[in-house]
This record gives sequence, structure tokens and C-alpha cells, in this order.
Amino acid sequence: MNAITHTPAETVLLDLLEGAEDWRASARKAVEERGLPTRRSEAWKWSDLRRASQGIEAAGHAAFLLDGKAIGDTAELTNGCYELDFTATTGVSVASLVVTIPAGASVSVLERQTLEAGAFATVRTEYHLGEGADRASRNVCRCGGGHPHAHRTQSAIPA
Repeated sequence: MNAITHTPAETVLLDLLEGAEDWRASARKAVEERGLPTRRSEAWKWSDLRRASQGIEAAGHAAFLLDGKAIGDTAELTNGCYELDFTATTGVSVASLVVTIPAGASVSVLERQTLEAGAFATVRTEYHLGEGADRASRNVCRCGGGHPHAHRTQSAIPA
């Protein structure tokens, strides 16, 4: 196979996936060998990721803040109200957070996302309800200055 010249976005993606395992390693290998798909790639017929990624030239930084304090990739929330902020700087970034709510706890979480201009972020927030919990609810509302926020009420209610 002929060597290809990678776009800046492809180079950043390859750097981000360095040392990856499972499906990410396969994705890295595909990008390394063929680059990002274009409309000529049958499986991606109407998606041109290479064109969409123009302008990405560096890795960005993504972070979660819980009530204004930086947190890692896990958090346990007990009864109360919390503010969960996700921020991303210019460039490509990936972040995930696993939130655990113990059985019987009632938690309200206001989620906000702030992205700098030119930020391309992939974020995953996963809520785990405690043993014996049987439901969770999600509500969307308008908060504060008239701009929409995702407002999730997560409750771990004993069965």
C-alpha cells in the first residue's frame, strides 16, 4: 500500500490513539493506512470526515469540574444538588466520566458544556445507579440567563 500524507487532524488523531487497545487500535491503524474516510469511501458515502476535520491542527484539553473543582474520570454523588461542567480547549480532545449514585440517594445534576472556538470534543458521561435502584429520570429545562442547559435529575431509588 502506498504511503499517504496525513492532514494535521489525522496526525493529531494518530497521536491521541498512540498505544490504544481494542477497537481504538483498529481505528488508529485504519487512519494510519488510509487516512480519514472521504465521500469516496462507500461505507461513509455521505460523510467527508477529512473535509470536516480541516482546521484541526493540535490536540486540545478536556476536563470535568464538579461544583467548580477539577475531578478525574469518576465521581460518587450522594444526596444533593451538583453542578457538572465540561470544558474543552481549541483542538481535538476526548473525555469520559463515570458518575455513581448510591441506592436511595436523590441527586440533581446541572450539566454545562463550554467549548472554545475550534474545539472538537468527544465527551461521554455515564451514570451508574446503586444496587437495588430501579429508575432514573432526566429532565431538560432552561436555567439562569435564558440559555438552555441539560438539567438531569438522577435518583437511585430502592426497588
